[in-house]
Amino acid sequence: WQAVAAWAPPTVDAHVGSALTEHLATAAPAGQWWPPRSVHRTSAFGTAFAEGQHFCKEGFRCISRVDLFGKDHVLKEDVEGKGNIEPTDQQNATVYEWNCPSSGGKWSADSYQSGKGGNECTQEGDCLCVSRSSSNFHTVLKPGEETIIGTFDEQKPSGVVEARENLHIIPQYPIRNMKERLDIDNPHADLGPITTLPRRQWLEKYKKDVGALQRTLDQLRNWLEERYHTRVEDKSFVCGEAAEGEDNAATFSPAEVLDAQIHIRRFQILSADCEMLRDQVPKLAGGLENEEFAASGEINGHQLNCYKANKKTACQQLNCYRGFDDEALQNHMREFKAKMDQCQPEKDLPDDHTILEGGEGKAALQNESGEGKAALQNESNQLITETEPHQNQLSGSLDNQNIANPRKLGMGGFAGAAMAVFLTSSIGSSSSSIGIHDRCTQSCRQGGNCWVPERSATRLPKPRRFAPVASKVGGGAFL
Repeated sequence: WQAVAAWAPPTVDAHVGSALTEHLATAAPAGQWWPPRSVHRTSAFGTAFAEGQHFCKEGFRCISRVDLFGKDHVLKEDVEGKGNIEPTDQQNATVYEWNCPSSGGKWSADSYQSGKGGNECTQEGDCLCVSRSSSNFHTVLKPGEETIIGTFDEQKPSGVVEARENLHIIPQYPIRNMKERLDIDNPHADLGPITTLPRRQWLEKYKKDVGALQRTLDQLRNWLEERYHTRVEDKSFVCGEAAEGEDNAATFSPAEVLDAQIHIRRFQILSADCEMLRDQVPKLAGGLENEEFAASGEINGHQLNCYKANKKTACQQLNCYRGFDDEALQNHMREFKAKMDQCQPEKDLPDDHTILEGGEGKAALQNESGEGKAALQNESNQLITETEPHQNQLSGSLDNQNIANPRKLGMGGFAGAAMAVFLTSSIGSSSSSIGIHDRCTQSCRQGGNCWVPERSATRLPKPRRFAPVASKVGGGAFL
């Protein structure tokens, strides 16, 4: 036997250090201490986030980074690809523009697609859902270029809403997509949808289409003035055919009344559009020459009634017929519309007096509401009368149980209506019972009467009430 030296365990530091040194010596390439790890791309805007489609809530708009996707994000058009601007360009590092790349490779106003594709939002911060307005912002306007800077609410991918400061957003601008020729006498003619465009595309469409807008306004203005002076001005108004002895009456058939209302409404809508465009173009054009349209001063052979600069044939500014020199036209149109509304009021557009206390419009609506309520009550009472014979037929066999008539059970309102439907369904068709229930329920909701209970001694049993039981847990008590 040989004496064996006592074994002593190595220290922790020595063990770990030797193991780490041995591992690095075998795993690390020559000249390197440790191989670099493969990580997701990161930036000042955040880390990678879940792939898929993200939607902005109502009241929020999607914006995307200019340094990644470039400018001119035209809604519903194809996303051409990310821009060539490097992310290190501080001038565009925090600048966004309306619309984001979404599913199908299209620009969208309320959603964005995240992923690793070239036309997708790769990281959180590439695309944002922000509030459509803010109480803390200002606008920087350089020749034609507008940037909104401020604090906006941001909807995170998790759904949480937080304030985001110092956002730089390039906005887009609304404009109506009108047809070149609009038949003002066709009641089914479409005025065209309103879309939003970046500055450059907006100016191109303005110069191309605004002449058609001016031409349509001129036509509607001439139509209104001609009808007013020939059939409305200083004439006793009569709806329909003129009575005997009223040769001077301005008569309008129901179809003519509707046609006049359509012309007036179209003029009001397009005049408001015109005012918006007229106020917007000086900000975006960057100069008087860029505001001109219809170089010949006419369109399709018709001279435009626009404003022109001295010694120039091109139109310099739209004529929206809302100036001080159009006061007579506005007064004629209001009188014209008031007389048309006497024949056939527009239910979806209450008159100006409706919102005023004691106004004629308010009183008229109250009277109309009262008449409707009375009609519903009469209908409900008639339904009660119709259903009572069915209840009486059942009362002979079910009298001892006192369930033939809901009134005897002290039930009213919806409970009575439900019991009546159950009883009548046993002797009649199910469709008639459902019809009675639906109409009675609607009448009850709108203030009508459904089987009003007659209180009697016979009532349904009251529900039992149980006293709360106290229990002790760990020395405490709860109910």
